[in-house]
Amino acid sequence: MNFRLDRFILVFSVAVPGVALGETPPEADSERRQLEEEVVVTGSRVPRKDLTSPGPVIVYNRDEIAASGVASLGDFLRLTPWQGGALNNNFDGAADGSTQVSLRNLGARHTLVLVDGQRWVNGGIGAGSGFSPGVDLNTIPIAAIDRIEILKDGASAVYGSDAIAGVVNIITRRRMNGAEIEPYSGISSHGDGLQVQVNGTGGLSGDRGGFLVSLGYFHQSSVLTADRSWAQRQVTYDFASGRVDPSGSTAVPAGTARVDPAKCPTQLCQALNAAYPGAGPTVWIADGNPAMGVPVVIDALTGQKWRKFIASGPANDLANPNSSEGMTYHITSTDRFSLFTNGDYRLTDFARARMQASWVHIESRSQTAPEPLFTAFEGAPIDPTNPYNPFAVQITTATRRLDEFGPRAAEPDSNTVHATAGLDGTVENTSWSLSLQYGRTSTNTLESNSLDTSKAAQALGPAFQDQNGVWHCGTPAAPIAGCTPANLFGAGSVTPEMAQSLGAFSGTAYGWSQLAAVDAELTRELFTVAADRPAGIALGYQFRRESGGFQPNAIANLGHSFDFAGQPLSGSFRVHEAYLELLLPLVSNVPLADDVEVQSVGRLSDYSSYGTNFTYMVGGRWRPIRGLTLRGTWSTAFRAPAIDELYSGQVNTIERATDPCASIPDTNPALRAQCAAGPGGAAAVNNRDTSNTFASTTGGNPALQPETATTATVGAVIEPPQLRGLSLTADFYRVRLDDVVTRGLGAPLIIAGCYPASTNSNVAPDPKDCSLITRDPATGTIQKFLDVQQNAGSVITSGIDVVLRTALATPAGRFRFWVDGNYLIKSDVILPSGKVLHSAGNYDLSVFNSSLGVTPRLRFNTGVDYGLGPFNAGVAARYIGGFDECAPQGGSTRFGRGLCSDGLPYPVHHVASYTAFDVYASYVLRSSLGTTSFSAGMRNAFDASPPALYSSFLTYADPSYDFVGRFVWGRIVQKF
Repeated sequence: MNFRLDRFILVFSVAVPGVALGETPPEADSERRQLEEEVVVTGSRVPRKDLTSPGPVIVYNRDEIAASGVASLGDFLRLTPWQGGALNNNFDGAADGSTQVSLRNLGARHTLVLVDGQRWVNGGIGAGSGFSPGVDLNTIPIAAIDRIEILKDGASAVYGSDAIAGVVNIITRRRMNGAEIEPYSGISSHGDGLQVQVNGTGGLSGDRGGFLVSLGYFHQSSVLTADRSWAQRQVTYDFASGRVDPSGSTAVPAGTARVDPAKCPTQLCQALNAAYPGAGPTVWIADGNPAMGVPVVIDALTGQKWRKFIASGPANDLANPNSSEGMTYHITSTDRFSLFTNGDYRLTDFARARMQASWVHIESRSQTAPEPLFTAFEGAPIDPTNPYNPFAVQITTATRRLDEFGPRAAEPDSNTVHATAGLDGTVENTSWSLSLQYGRTSTNTLESNSLDTSKAAQALGPAFQDQNGVWHCGTPAAPIAGCTPANLFGAGSVTPEMAQSLGAFSGTAYGWSQLAAVDAELTRELFTVAADRPAGIALGYQFRRESGGFQPNAIANLGHSFDFAGQPLSGSFRVHEAYLELLLPLVSNVPLADDVEVQSVGRLSDYSSYGTNFTYMVGGRWRPIRGLTLRGTWSTAFRAPAIDELYSGQVNTIERATDPCASIPDTNPALRAQCAAGPGGAAAVNNRDTSNTFASTTGGNPALQPETATTATVGAVIEPPQLRGLSLTADFYRVRLDDVVTRGLGAPLIIAGCYPASTNSNVAPDPKDCSLITRDPATGTIQKFLDVQQNAGSVITSGIDVVLRTALATPAGRFRFWVDGNYLIKSDVILPSGKVLHSAGNYDLSVFNSSLGVTPRLRFNTGVDYGLGPFNAGVAARYIGGFDECAPQGGSTRFGRGLCSDGLPYPVHHVASYTAFDVYASYVLRSSLGTTSFSAGMRNAFDASPPALYSSFLTYADPSYDFVGRFVWGRIVQKF
């Protein structure tokens, strides 16, 4: 069977023009008619002799993947216009080495990834690790891939849970006679981001079967945020004035303390009170920089210089985590080793044995700025007796960037094994198959340079001086052995002994995910109605057991770490499923009904975690005349709660937000009333907390129910026989997802729900949101958010996909023009309160969930290719349309992230459109050694930078864009 749908290498780089099923160019018609073996198209389990289906499926073959110039499957899929927002190595130090795929911007959990039609085990660092477990595309060796089929439609009735936004089915290579070696390398024009890959593949095949084995190695070097001018500084944006100011963290290397100088007894307090009369509780910084334009006071006892902390404006004191000192990774570093085998052997005329095995070892490293210490979060106030407390009163709120610790780093070391064995065959008109499947990912993660919060309280707590003048932690009656009081004030003030006392530590976490499954299926031809092919039926049974767990490092296990938080988790669920599909061709070769077929599928699923549910799909395809096909589907879908969502323990983390009660405008009496009536009572009103990050607790919920969805598609395929080489497809889609499982609403939305007047909303405060906020009863400042998993709200998305192909063969060569595009009509989030976030054409979806990516109205990829004999070349472009981001209450991103759906009276910031161009050329040389292919190209040839996106979690851009810049690559493929 030959699936090569084009006779020459398609030439393009960023967005590859795959061939859509049902819209194959006419020059491929003869090749389709010659198919002698029935095939199973993604979206159906009934074999057929053509490559058409009611659902919109697009195929990318092996040549297209190679021509794209990328070295991994995840990078290839990330560049298509159907995908947005999945975890990748652009996540600014906050990545686990995984690359996932998310169709329709619905999140990776709503896209089902299959390999040869079967599920693949999750990758990453384990369920409950804090990252969303999902199939890591890096665990599927790219050298083993024959083609990729993407179904852009719900398919839970066909495949079960997760297939809500669509299905990515990766078809592997099965037969090969000979061997090939494929070295690849590339580097950015900035001299970093080096990639090196070497793959070797060999195989034998004969009449009774074949065997293929592939070995591979891949290396990716890191890129620092400091090495890209557009990312060197976190910034804030003032929507009213359009002014961009430096931003960052209130945890600075010099240290800060919030004290009322009128209420402390030292000479420093007196000097500060004189320099800043009537200051009240104020944040002070141990830094004497006169350029900040405020009075500088010298502590007469220590000689240390102090002044007021400047938290905003064009010149401020915020720490910049993206600086060269921060050593934050822009792109994570990775080394990957892989082994893949495929084989089959015909035992008898009616039975064949098949097997597949894969092993992938991945070592990666993510790195971010040194540990920030917030005494209020850690519950570690600085005691008046601490020798380095210059105010001689308890300091509840102090901060320090612990540069002396070094950058925080996570180094996952993972192994993924996957094996499938089975039997299949055909008896008369009935085909049968039986398979067993096992997969497991195990990851040890070295976590470095974090803070043990329990020790911090000791190092900053009571202290005393012994008879030799040596300071110790504790009291003379209760000394703390091995503890040296820590000095948080002044850059470089933390000695190695103090760092150990504060709790600097490194530890190892272990996580795993496991999949075991049994599949049995029968397919059979039935009867013929009035069509030229018979009806077909498929029925089957599947059993699957998924399990996973996570063991955090010893300190995090005790709840004493904000960075590598986690609790032990071990959970599993079992599912029994039965399905039935009927494919019914109705009419063929009659006027206005050249071909008509209907498809229906039903699936019953029984989960040990929540119970049973039934999903179905109906679809149809009508070709009234040659060259025009109309098609459509309607289906229900679901996603069962994952192990980490069900069984994760509570973990501590940090979220960005601003307390609207900290400084209430006199013009907003409603907000004053809500703050006084809410958590903390009157103490919350004007509490003067300038923090922009807060402690948050997240965790699982065993009472979660499955998410449910309805999906619909309607489309047309135009292939005029008179215009050979032209193919145009347009498909409308609509997905409604209900009972969405959230990792938590997020601090900004919890605040907006409890204090709606902060967004000028007239709705009443939501008691449920208010119950998720804990404040200090004395100071009124926010101590923690409870942001746990829950079924909450709905998501609706709709749009139109367009695929255009034109091909022209001339004596001067082969020309091809192509477009893959998506127009987003609707992207709505319906919150539990009933409020609707309309996020099509703005950034509201990512404000709701930062991992869902950008949602411009228009995204497309286009290119022109040329081929002549063994030479091919082309140019391509990837376009991401512009969209709006909107102001929060206060009019600046320093107060948090705003929602355009709130309609606040501030000008919007229009995020500019983005276009990246790519060039590529290749030449094939045949010799006595075999066939040698040389190819080279540039991705992002004009070094386009991502547009400024100030509401992003990163505060400068979104990971949906290219963070590397111009990248030059080359590849050689030698076939023997």
